[in-house]
Amino acid sequence: MQTMFRLDAVLITAGLALCLIRFATAPSSDITISVDNHLAYVQYFVEHGRIPAPDACWECYQPPLYYFIASLAYNMASVLHIAPDIGVRFSSLCFYMGFLYFGWRLLRETIFSAPA
Repeated sequence: MQTMFRLDAVLITAGLALCLIRFATAPSSDITISVDNHLAYVQYFVEHGRIPAPDACWECYQPPLYYFIASLAYNMASVLHIAPDIGVRFSSLCFYMGFLYFGWRLLRETIFSAPA
């Protein structure tokens, strides 16, 4: 069982390393097809301080929690004199890392745990 946990840790670490390499080397336009539309939502949120109408942009119908958090990263990147889209991408990377970690914990606690 311990070997399986080590294998899981190696796979998750490798996945995170690949994500970090892609984050560092790929431009935002190569990450997703609709990156400009997602950024438009975040920019609207930053500039107006409220969520846009559902038909204001292509992605504006989406629930606002992700975009609220992305707007914080957008503002932080601006303060640090980093391109705002890098801040938004970094927040997405953090979400992905959290998903991997908690997904791994859930699998470990449910599927890979010894039966009682």
